[in-house]
Amino acid sequence: MHRIFDAPDIRRLDIADGLKQLLLERRCDLNFLLQSDATTVAQELGIEKYVAQIIIDAAKKATTE
Repeated sequence: MHRIFDAPDIRRLDIADGLKQLLLERRCDLNFLLQSDATTVAQELGIEKYVAQIIIDAAKKATTE
């Protein structure tokens, strides 16, 4: 049986829906975002480093609210 990956914490991030979908497709969770730097996230997702930093900043903000 194939288990569908879903991370509710990713869906709560204040980022574009397309970025949320990319995170879910690549099975990235909030823990990964909080423990990684922008270069690592950018490489994992195949995106620009500055976009990765926006995602990381949103993850940090979500954990402090």
